[in-house]
Amino acid sequence: MRAVLVGVLGLSVLAVFSFSSAQPVLWVPRPGTTWQIQFTGLPIDQSFDVQVYVVDLFDTDASVVASLKAQGRKVICYINAGAWEEWRPDADQFPPEVLGNPYEGWTGERWLDIRRIDLLAPIMRARLDLCRAKGFDGVDPDNIDGYQNNTGFPLTYQDQLNYNIWLANEAHARGLSIGLKNDPEQVLDLMPYFEWAIVESCFSQGWCEQMRPFIQANKAVFAIEYTDEGTTLEEFCPQANALRFSAILKNRQLDAWMQSCAQSTSWQRGISFAAWWRDQYSSPAADQALEELAATGATWISLIVTCYQEAVSSTEIQCLTDSRTPTDADLIHAIQKAKSLGLKVMLKPHVDLNNDPDHWRGDINFGDDEAAWAAWFASYENFIVHYAQLAQAHNVDQFCVGTELQGTTHRETQWRQIISAVRSVYSGPLVYAANPPNEYYTIQFWDALDFIGVDAYYPLTNTTNPTIADLIAGWQEPLAQLQALSQQWNKPVLFTEVGYRSVDGANMAPWDWSSPGPVDLQEQADCYQALVSVVQGRPWLRGIFIWVWYTDPDQGGPNDTSYTPHNKPAEAILRCFFAEVCNTLALFRVERATGNVYADGAFLAGGADVAEYVLVSEAVEPGDVVEIDPENPKRYRKARTPYSRLIAGVISLKPGLILNASDDRDSQALLALAGQVWVKATTENGPIRPGDLLTSSSKPGYAMRCPSPRACEGALLGKALSALDERLGAVRMILAR
Repeated sequence: MRAVLVGVLGLSVLAVFSFSSAQPVLWVPRPGTTWQIQFTGLPIDQSFDVQVYVVDLFDTDASVVASLKAQGRKVICYINAGAWEEWRPDADQFPPEVLGNPYEGWTGERWLDIRRIDLLAPIMRARLDLCRAKGFDGVDPDNIDGYQNNTGFPLTYQDQLNYNIWLANEAHARGLSIGLKNDPEQVLDLMPYFEWAIVESCFSQGWCEQMRPFIQANKAVFAIEYTDEGTTLEEFCPQANALRFSAILKNRQLDAWMQSCAQSTSWQRGISFAAWWRDQYSSPAADQALEELAATGATWISLIVTCYQEAVSSTEIQCLTDSRTPTDADLIHAIQKAKSLGLKVMLKPHVDLNNDPDHWRGDINFGDDEAAWAAWFASYENFIVHYAQLAQAHNVDQFCVGTELQGTTHRETQWRQIISAVRSVYSGPLVYAANPPNEYYTIQFWDALDFIGVDAYYPLTNTTNPTIADLIAGWQEPLAQLQALSQQWNKPVLFTEVGYRSVDGANMAPWDWSSPGPVDLQEQADCYQALVSVVQGRPWLRGIFIWVWYTDPDQGGPNDTSYTPHNKPAEAILRCFFAEVCNTLALFRVERATGNVYADGAFLAGGADVAEYVLVSEAVEPGDVVEIDPENPKRYRKARTPYSRLIAGVISLKPGLILNASDDRDSQALLALAGQVWVKATTENGPIRPGDLLTSSSKPGYAMRCPSPRACEGALLGKALSALDERLGAVRMILAR
């Protein structure tokens, strides 16, 4: 197996690996994969919301492995591959001549002479066989950096390479993924042979950067820091999350206790999905828009439904489902569509003013008029309980009891009654979305909720041309306030809304949705970059919901000044943060003979593609994989043969830029040339994940996963930006050429 790493134009290093087609498909955990490790305090605590468990090979029964896998987890077996342990059941099988010096600090352990693979092979193979027999997915081989220690043997750098590569090959032969344990000096030589890495104390000891090639190759780095070193999450999580390491804090004895830096499946990567008219959520356009939202890597949506009171002094809230309010059927359709895409849903009802342009919802306040307060809260309870019942009936994952009603939230008793009424019909987590900078301080009912919600529209600078460093600096005071608030109430904070328009000066007043100004895509992108930088590594922050994604899939683009990031540079930043797909701002090509990846330059069109009209021999559809027509080389047709190597590309849906436009369209179609495009795909070669190479498949007109450029049977098409688990579907990809 060979890897070639190429850094081009300051972009992240990419990696491509070649595997023999006879080898099994190995599990490769991606950066950000969440995990737990437990060796003591048995039985294994299976309650952690993580994707991977690392447990001891000998001490863990196959039934435990099966139980964890039944919950959708991957399970890794720990073996000591570089040191002898006197208590292991196979300890007496080690020949005396391979036992070296005692392992300092670990009673009952001695270093092994890893040069003697001939003597160690039967023992290690038996352990790997047991790992496979118990159903494990991978192996964590400890102490495979003996050449740097006082082992009692004259081990060299090359001796360690030989042993570690031999271990990897033996694991792979059994279908087991394997991780490189520590050994940072050999990363560049060994990374191609290992599917992930596991490191201990690299932050406290200062060598984490040496593991970065794994991340650049889209492979997870599992990092442990230990409590006996006196470190805290606040000290290492910002760096860990910036590096995209999966970092946790553990006791040295590796019992069940764990704290995590991970912005994991429990960390809410959300986008607000909004409609202000009936029937919009249930339209085909909305379905497409939601699919494109999911392609960003978001794991949640905040589904907005707005009802109205006539004016600020009104006490009756009405849902205008004949016009401006989505119907229940609309909401149910959107909930079901979101869940079909793997998205979790927070239902977030709003109250707005129907006919009072001089006020907004935050001005609702009846002063000393107790009768008006009673009438308004009674109407509000009817309104909010209805949507809570709908949320319960349709398995909504989270519910927001109110948004930016800052003129009312000083009425603690009434709001506690509202929350109690909602809890009586809805069993999921609750949040209220407060308006900064003062509302969340006046609220005294945070203890009755599960999260402190904040619509985080903080002014960041006083300039229309800030640097990213300026924007990050502008976040520091609000973040300190929110951390203190979280500690005061012992509740996590959730950014129920946060967003920026693509207009000059957006950072100065992010809440201002209507002010005129020139388009400024870069300022919006810079605000997003600052946001994703500051929210990482903060254990008190549970997630963010970006404002906003519209039901019109054409919304956004280079001339749009609204909040949506769709089809703008901000979308690429969001995708990098949400889905760890960070190399989408440049064209790339793959050299089949070597596997080298080359970047051709910085192309940035907000996620859209460049296309041109080409002649076609027959009707083609958006997403079709097309080939040159061998009977008419100047025309194109839908691919007709399995694994076609005549592939010319993919038919575009809605390109951001069309070259050589023509009025004669009868025999023409838009062929995508550069950037991002949707492509029809099949999982015949395994599920497709972001970062996978795509090739023409055995189903004409479709793409499939490609394990490596040299192993592809068809023509290379590009790199996936979204996932596909079903047999047939569509994925978003960046084009290769």
